[in-house]
Order: sequence, then C-alpha cells, then structure tokens
Amino acid sequence: MLGLNRRLAIPATLAILLSSCFAAAAEVTVARDDCAQVVRHEPAADVAYRPGEDAKARAVAPADLGGGLQWRPPETFTFAITIDPIDYQRRRQLQLDREALAEELAMNADEEAALEAAQVGLEATAESLATTQAGLEAEEAATLSDFAASAQTIVDNTGGDNPTAAQLTARSTRLQQLETTTFDDPDYIDIQERRALNAQAIAENDADMAASAQDLAATRSDGLTLAGDDATLGAEAAAIAAKGVEASMTVGTVTLRDGRAFLDGMPLDSSGQAALEAACREILAE
Repeated sequence: MLGLNRRLAIPATLAILLSSCFAAAAEVTVARDDCAQVVRHEPAADVAYRPGEDAKARAVAPADLGGGLQWRPPETFTFAITIDPIDYQRRRQLQLDREALAEELAMNADEEAALEAAQVGLEATAESLATTQAGLEAEEAATLSDFAASAQTIVDNTGGDNPTAAQLTARSTRLQQLETTTFDDPDYIDIQERRALNAQAIAENDADMAASAQDLAATRSDGLTLAGDDATLGAEAAAIAAKGVEASMTVGTVTLRDGRAFLDGMPLDSSGQAALEAACREILAE
C-alpha cells in the first residue's frame, strides 16, 4: 500500500450509505492507492485518445495494428472500511439490548401493578366474606341462645332438678318438639347453608390471595433483576462511551465491480458511491 492514509469524515452521506451496518455518522479510512481504484479518471479534452488521429486531429495509422495487446483493468478491487468510535457494534447491540430490556421493565411494571390491584381486590373480598361470616355466626348464635333459653324453660317447668317420672317423660317430648321446631326451621337451615358456602368462599379466596402474593413477590424479584441488568448495560455503555474516538474498527469491505461499489456484497446507492469517490478525489488532489 503506497502513500499515506488520510482519515476522511463523511458524516451525513455515509450514515445513509452504510445504514445496514451502523446508524450514526462515522469516519472512513481509505488508502491513497485504493482511492485511485474508486475514482473514475476524466482526462482533459486535449489529451483524450481519438482512434486514427494525432493530437492535431491529423489522420494517422491506428495504434492497435495487428490486433495488439488488449489490456483490461481488473474488474474487482477490494479494501477494508473502518469507522470510529471503537466498540461501535457493541454500542449498537447495547442500545438494542437496553431497548428490549426497557420493554421488559415496562411489562414487569404493568404486571406488578395488575397483581397489586388484584391483591387489593382479594383483600377487600376477604374482609367482606369475613363480615358476612360473622353475621351468619351471630344469627346462628342467636338461634342457639333462644333454643337454650326455651329448653331451660321446659326443664324448669318439668320438675327442674328433681322431676318425677311423668315430668321426665313430658320434658323429653317437649324438648324433642323444640329441637324439631328450631333446627328444622327453613331460616335456620338457610343460615347453615350460607355459612358453609361462605366458609368455602373464604377458603378459596385465601388460596387465591396466597397465589397472588407469591406471583407478586416473583414479579417484584424479576423487576429487581431486570433493573440490575439495566444498570449493568448502562455501566457498559458508559465505559464504551468513555473510550471516545481514539481508534477505529473495521465494519465491512467495499468491493468494486464494473464501476459499482458494494459493501459486504450489498450494493451501495449512487449517493454513497459518489461520496466515496468525492472523498478519494480529495485525497488524490493533495
């Protein structure tokens, strides 16, 4: 490689030119000899070769008498392109990783908020069910209290602690009737059924609360892990940024085929190729 390399800054055009490889403006390093392959030579009008004429437009014999050597330049020239800053590809990957992580963090936050709301709802349901259960238990207690009072009245009216045989017989009959009247009553049966159903609802709600609390704890733990990952990526991004633009990194190879430039096999558009050529002309003009 002859001559000195010169670093060329082509920020706007090359950002478009190499958009498939990087998303920010970059510097391209091109060797002087390589640039000579990029630039299309444009000879002055008075030195352009005209078959069958000399410099004064007088007729002469053609230069390719006898089918002389037909030399053709190589069709392909290859050289590397480098960009600043260093670690660019990792910087770009970090950006993508942090964007993906931000989405995960947002989803995690939404999930945590939903679980917290669900937990609040379950706790409210638990309080409501407990209140209902307490009311049903109070109703049952009142019925049982009335039953006990009525039974004591029967005992007192049938001889108390010293009943006769006839009084005991009468007492047994009356107590049996009291039990039937009290415990076969539809209202009392309804209380018992509602208590059982409410107790089942309490058990199911408690299970849901326990599962929700477990999910909430796991989600919060995941959130802490994601936040830690984000901090790690942020620190790595800061470390790369601190390196500045002291070095270069090769990101692709430009290949010239039939006068058209390709970057890693992908064709460059006309503006990109023009930018390379203009940069090389600037080098060759020095």
